[in-house]
Amino acid sequence: MRTRIIFLYFLVFACFSCLPINPGVSTDTPSGQSRPPLAYENRSYKESIRTVILSPSNRSNLSGSFDVSAREEPASPAALSLSIQNQQTLLLEFDDLQNSSKDYRGKIIHCTRNWKPSLLNDIEFLNDFNNFPIRQHRLSMGTKVSYNHYEWPIPSLKISGNYLLVVYEGSDEKNLVLSRRFVIYENVLSVAPLVMFSNDVALNKKNQRIQFDISYNGFQLSNPQQDVHVWIRQNYNWQASIQDLKPRRVNDFERKLIYDYFDQENEFLGLNEFRRFDMQSLRFLGFNMATIDRDGKITQVTLQTDRPRGGKAYLLNPDFNGRARIEHFETGRGKIEADYAQVVFRIKAEKQANPVHILGQAWDWEPKPENRLSYDAENGIYQGQLLLKQGEHNYAYATMAPSQKPDFSYWEGNYQQTENDYEIYVYFEPPSARFPRLLGYRLFNSNESR
Repeated sequence: MRTRIIFLYFLVFACFSCLPINPGVSTDTPSGQSRPPLAYENRSYKESIRTVILSPSNRSNLSGSFDVSAREEPASPAALSLSIQNQQTLLLEFDDLQNSSKDYRGKIIHCTRNWKPSLLNDIEFLNDFNNFPIRQHRLSMGTKVSYNHYEWPIPSLKISGNYLLVVYEGSDEKNLVLSRRFVIYENVLSVAPLVMFSNDVALNKKNQRIQFDISYNGFQLSNPQQDVHVWIRQNYNWQASIQDLKPRRVNDFERKLIYDYFDQENEFLGLNEFRRFDMQSLRFLGFNMATIDRDGKITQVTLQTDRPRGGKAYLLNPDFNGRARIEHFETGRGKIEADYAQVVFRIKAEKQANPVHILGQAWDWEPKPENRLSYDAENGIYQGQLLLKQGEHNYAYATMAPSQKPDFSYWEGNYQQTENDYEIYVYFEPPSARFPRLLGYRLFNSNESR
């Protein structure tokens, strides 16, 4: 009997000792909790990942280590010309509040014009193996909230179009960290935009109509109504975009496609200038800051109490059209010396039937649990707090309607005079093509194109 028990013990031990060990399992995901699937949009998948920026950068500034002394500007859109990739690249930056060094890796996915994975193989759009270790990182200096700041220059690509950048941890591509959309474009077709009033009298004080021509000199277009697809994006927000516009008229003599619609197909709500606050320093009160509490483990900044602006007179205020400028006032080294603070937002308003969120590029324009406000009925105030990095930040309040589309009307209003940024993307995809080419791209400001 004793011999049988010993035999069974060794049999069980041998079976379990032969089971393979999965090196890709991350301790960040609790046992039994499913990992979020990859979304083909701008998203962070871990709470510790903050301040994600993807924007053009000169390759001459990238020499294996990054320059922490350069004064920062609001991030330009993640769009790069195919012809200048030897001089410029797109640079990914992000902070990890779990300040221990991680084995982060990146990959690139080619997408259709509707942001779905294309059928192309990696070798058709990349010169390298599609697995890029992210080696450039530095630990924050002199901050209460410690973090590692990572940077990754995106490799050159062979063809134009839509791409999704994906960062994951270790060797497990399902252990997602973040994803970001970007585009590579060709300067084959030129776009001439014009911002106008709405044709509808009831909307001409609220809407902005984007009228434009596309010149195709030197390029053969056999069937532009079928082969050319145009997207328009407002204020760097993919959720605020008009998709698959077709030319209303074709002037083949002047080699132009004319987009002059009359039924609001090319109109956007004008919105309002974004609210903003200046938190470049935590030593004195910047614009729109009410108090600074430096006594806790994390500095807390309380902003001035906001009020709804819908129905009020329009007032021109300078803004970054929803973006942020990360900066540290005292040193100018915002990449690694700007601290994180808990920022308290408050707005005095009547209780709404639907949830209220703070939106902007800092939150990928998404209504998340962290940027949802709670209502204090006793004081009649919506309030919430968000962890943000030092700098100048833009934001806006919105009610999330049942359709899941944000409604800014009550909180911010809509005005035709508002200064907004727009991008026009011109895709060329004939029926025989295996992928769409992005033959034209134009970034413009509404005040400069009236």
